[in-house]
Amino acid sequence: MICYLIPISIGLYLVVERGIPILAFGLISVFCSIFYTAPPISFSHKGLSELGLLVNFGSTIGLDSYFVQAQRLTAEAFFATLPMGIMLFSMIVLNEIPDYEEDRMAGKLTLMARYGKKMGGKICIMSWFFTYSVIVAAVSLRIMPTVTLIALLSAPLV
Repeated sequence: MICYLIPISIGLYLVVERGIPILAFGLISVFCSIFYTAPPISFSHKGLSELGLLVNFGSTIGLDSYFVQAQRLTAEAFFATLPMGIMLFSMIVLNEIPDYEEDRMAGKLTLMARYGKKMGGKICIMSWFFTYSVIVAAVSLRIMPTVTLIALLSAPLV
């Protein structure tokens, strides 16, 4: 409970200081963290946990932090945070490989357990493709500065 009460208290203070959008981001985060495993939603048992992590650790945290500091939301902030969420999504899918059999036996339908290791590998590769596509698209649409393309130098490490 303490792990919820402290950030909720800070969040409520930020709502007073910075505005209602902070409340929306906070509610999304609390909702997703509780129902990651808790019934009746239990994202982790329905193959939705990876998407929840993409949303929360990408755009929700990033846009929330940006709004606290800038007092506005922008397309640039969204496109700057989205690749981080997609990369985390990819990391989570990869992390599910060692738990494949145990997750299936426990009825925990992660993407890997639901679709198998081969498809999980394809999902992971596609997520990295989307990560870099978002970056290129944001620069092409002049939402992000050209220097953002430096992120493409990490592609060989994937």
